[in-house]
Amino acid sequence: MVSEGNRVQVEEIRFSRNAEEAAPKAAEEAAPKALAFSASELLDNMTIRPKGFWILDLFSPGYFNHKELQQDIVKLKKFYRSHGYMDVQIEPQAIDILPEKDGLTIDILIDEGELYVFDGYLFTGNTVFSEQVLSDLTKATPGLQFDQEKLDRDQKAILDYYKDRAYLFARVTPRFVHSLDTPSMRVRFAIEENNEIHINKIKVEGNLRTQDRVIRRELEFYPGEKIDNSRLVKSHSNLSRLGIFQRINYSYEPTTQPSYRDVVVDVDEVPNFGNFMFGFGLSGGHGLFGNFQLTKKNFDIFDTPESLYDLRTSFIGAGQTLSLNLSPGTIWSRYQVTFIEPYLMDTRNSLRLNFRSIKWWRRRWEERHTGFLPSISHAFDFDRDLRARFGARIGNVKIDNVSVGEDGPAAPAEVVEGSTGIIGLNLGMAYDKLLYRPYEGPYDGHKETVDYEFAAGFFGSELEYHKIRVGQSLCFPVYEQEDGNHHVVAFKANLGLIEPFGDTDELPIFERFFLGGPQTVKGFSYRGLGPHDQGVPIGSTSQIWGTLEYGFPIFEQMLRGVVFLDYGNLQELSDFRFEEMRYVVGVGARLNFPLLGGIPIPIGLFLGTPLKHQPDDETKFFLFSIGNIF
Repeated sequence: MVSEGNRVQVEEIRFSRNAEEAAPKAAEEAAPKALAFSASELLDNMTIRPKGFWILDLFSPGYFNHKELQQDIVKLKKFYRSHGYMDVQIEPQAIDILPEKDGLTIDILIDEGELYVFDGYLFTGNTVFSEQVLSDLTKATPGLQFDQEKLDRDQKAILDYYKDRAYLFARVTPRFVHSLDTPSMRVRFAIEENNEIHINKIKVEGNLRTQDRVIRRELEFYPGEKIDNSRLVKSHSNLSRLGIFQRINYSYEPTTQPSYRDVVVDVDEVPNFGNFMFGFGLSGGHGLFGNFQLTKKNFDIFDTPESLYDLRTSFIGAGQTLSLNLSPGTIWSRYQVTFIEPYLMDTRNSLRLNFRSIKWWRRRWEERHTGFLPSISHAFDFDRDLRARFGARIGNVKIDNVSVGEDGPAAPAEVVEGSTGIIGLNLGMAYDKLLYRPYEGPYDGHKETVDYEFAAGFFGSELEYHKIRVGQSLCFPVYEQEDGNHHVVAFKANLGLIEPFGDTDELPIFERFFLGGPQTVKGFSYRGLGPHDQGVPIGSTSQIWGTLEYGFPIFEQMLRGVVFLDYGNLQELSDFRFEEMRYVVGVGARLNFPLLGGIPIPIGLFLGTPLKHQPDDETKFFLFSIGNIF
């Protein structure tokens, strides 16, 4: 009979130098040399970890596994060699079971060896591009310690350079050349260029319900062209933005001509293009609100059912979007219908129709917005990422139940009871070079937008004004994990100006700019940044705001962390001063949580501390939002 007993937990892992290596080299050295890396840095590269303290023991039990220990030794060697310790030797010196036999300690002996210096690159096999051209693509500096990450980046830069110039099957293999006299080494890139590859045909597979044209119109490569890897990446991003595919892959089939390949675009459609979401949202500025939303992506307005039995499988395949949203709430309610045709009549013109009704219960008045917002945008042939937009705003804003001060504080003077009709035109330009991944969002590239809105009496509008908004977003991937998730530095800047003219002397409060809250400048309550009257935000006619943030994955694609510096200022245009800019530093998390039916519901949690604010501002350390508001 065999009694297995309890599983043994790791109480402690200790790292030490080889005794001969750690010994002082001279009499004046009082203490042995320390390891090049701390214990915490080494433990970060191991699967086996000491058990967690108290309740953390439930999440990190630290059970010992001999196979995992051997794998961890390999990982530690790889970690050391990636930092220039090419001769490192690591082995477990002792595994001691504690007297109670319910735990053990592990002693790991490390002989680091010499730190190698990088001595430059050599190139062999390159006939198309010169050594100087390839060398100019690299960033590693000779004379500094070897760094595996820099080598990987340089290798990728050279390989991408070949692939972007049609050498799709090029290979770049690093070989290490060690010096016999000093601890230094060169890296020889052995290059196999192979043939330039042209596109013969483009095949689309896996689209059981989606029309071929929906996929083909997002591709930025064409038959007869040389394959450009950067265009493959951009096309992948275009298809990902549609939100109707859960997987997109490329493969290349040989043809009768060695330098030609058929490019196969293989997609895996989402299980259900239409979904009904029933849930709720919660936000510091919008209160508690319900969310009843029917969204039909990959909609086809002409795919009508022949009978009621066909209703579930109809209206699918043309890449259009139909969305019906009902969001009753305690502070904010919204009801809207949106239809989007991204390629009107198979042209590069996009049609968007939006009908909406929004009601706000402000602190001392009620405000209802109703409107119809049609727009058409055009993507230019010479660069489809550059779009021009022409639209209209036809709406009405009604203010009632204004507090006059009989039962409490009066509403600000900027709040005038009554109904106001607004009819205007808007023009916009957008240049969008951002690359996207599902859940992660933009991870590379840039986007610039300019929007101008003009409302005038000769349109029939009761308000007359000019409004301009300018925005820019920059994203830089600083690190890509093995699972494809990115660490991203992002910068966003926004400018807004509005000025009345004609018969409009003062802009009503509902047309002014506001800042503060999780969607703009964190660290301030919703609309809490800027001018106030009797404790109520009254907004302003000019604004500047933005953020500098570092985003990183915490758990797969579901949870991302963020460290941010937000900034913003809200003042009348004539009084605008940059020295009154507010700054906020903080941390946060963005969670895409699958609630009902696996539908991700975005949750934002942010902690922000203003470094600079004005006396009227309403600061708020903790901000959160649940659900999509905009």
